[in-house]
Amino acid sequence: MHGQSLWDTVLHVPLVIHDPRRSDGGRRVAAQVRSVDVMPTLLEIAGLDPEAADGRSLLPMMAGRERADRPAYSELRVRETSQLRSATWRTGEHKLHLNAGLKNRRSLELYDVAEDPGETRDLALERAKQRSALDAELREWIGTIERRGSPWKRGTEIGDELQDRLRALGYGE
Repeated sequence: MHGQSLWDTVLHVPLVIHDPRRSDGGRRVAAQVRSVDVMPTLLEIAGLDPEAADGRSLLPMMAGRERADRPAYSELRVRETSQLRSATWRTGEHKLHLNAGLKNRRSLELYDVAEDPGETRDLALERAKQRSALDAELREWIGTIERRGSPWKRGTEIGDELQDRLRALGYGE
């Protein structure tokens, strides 16, 4: 179901940004970027300070001044309780899947997305050191989010009409 998966077939989408101040369009950036970086990028294009926004502007990357992939975090939460159901931590070449499970039965899967873009071969047992290192990064990130407070816990209410429209697009349960 669309919106209920953390596989790259759902998460990995093209991003096109037009900066009206630049004439050298058509640049393709191969590095992984994150949706959280879109807002600071648009703020910077508009001449506003992006410092208050989460994420980092993509303009340096678009100009060829920065090439590093930024780790990307994705999560699925149980709607009624906002409990973490699953999460991923994706670097340029690797992706760690956390299946939080019920009753704290935690499991990890590791994929080399450069060699296995379909995420079909779990390397978690073969590459235990790498799995542990990525798991530590993921745990640190989740801890930061938990301390900050999830927007789902804030009780954002949306109307029935919007809920119906989102369900029609495949979002929701």
